Amino acid sequence: MDKETHKLSSDAYQEIPGDHYKPYIGKREFLPEFTLKAIVTGMVLGIIFAAANAYIGLKVGLTVSASNPGCSRKDRT
Repeated sequence: MDKETHKLSSDAYQEIPGDHYKPYIGKREFLPEFTLKAIVTGMVLGIIFAAANAYIGLKVGLTVSASNPGCSRKDRT
């Protein structure tokens, strides 16, 4: 069997003139990520998801693994 290889054209590697994108957040700008707003939002969403999961579990007998997104990070070893 012959293996087919697909390559991009040489135009895909050329720089496009005039396309300069200014970043939304500057290099020297500091934006805090761990704030009271983030903590409260996470707690509220966690309560909502837990209540929805409990309701579905009691009503249908089938639960959704709502905790999986938190424990399935790929950067953990």
